[in-house]
Amino acid sequence: MLSESEFYTSLFTQDPSWSSPHPNYDEALRGGKLLAFLSQIVHTNPGPLRILDVGCGRGWLTHLASQYGTCEGVDPVAPVVALARRRYPALTFYVGSLPTVVLAADFRPYDVVLCSEVIEHVRDSEKDAFIRDLRSVLVPSGHLLLTSPRREWFAAWSRMGYVGQPVEEWLSERQLLRLLSSHSFIRVSHDRVYLPLERMSLFHRVCESKRLAVLLYRLHLAWLLMGLRFAAGFYQVWWFRAAPNR
Repeated sequence: MLSESEFYTSLFTQDPSWSSPHPNYDEALRGGKLLAFLSQIVHTNPGPLRILDVGCGRGWLTHLASQYGTCEGVDPVAPVVALARRRYPALTFYVGSLPTVVLAADFRPYDVVLCSEVIEHVRDSEKDAFIRDLRSVLVPSGHLLLTSPRREWFAAWSRMGYVGQPVEEWLSERQLLRLLSSHSFIRVSHDRVYLPLERMSLFHRVCESKRLAVLLYRLHLAWLLMGLRFAAGFYQVWWFRAAPNR
């Protein structure tokens, strides 16, 4: 059995679907939602944003987010960070965890923290400590942008035969909101990412029905199809803001 480091090294440096310099289809959908939130934040920020990409992997999101200011990345898997550094030599990447970033000699808190597809790979017993660490790297009233698969679909996803990562401890939207709220994060906005996974459930097959789509568009009910796909959304996307009374 591969260790966590070996698993992620293989996934992000060798798997063609997850080692590309560019985001794959799945990543692009999630990244688009996060960048939309960043676009809103940047218009209310007095200067260029300082952003940290937690669990940055091979650095594709770090690179895209750097268009909104200065974005740095941190990931515990050294070979994957080495790949990110080769691809994006102008960006700063740390090998380690959030405490590694805090202990850096030139550490300054960040305006925004990105945490995409990370928290479900943190053990439930360690999630509170992880959220505290996320908050420790933010400025007062800083922003946390987070994506994670919805626990509501975990059983169906498992039946599809996908190979899980070493830790798969997903949260429902209600659980995630409760967890962040318990650490004085305030919800700003929420969205979902729909994936066209017909095999996941009968509901998803309905959402992917071309006949239904044509019918609804002809009846000027495209909004209904969008609503169905929102309900079937696989990923939850959140924008939180740290409460100022830290």
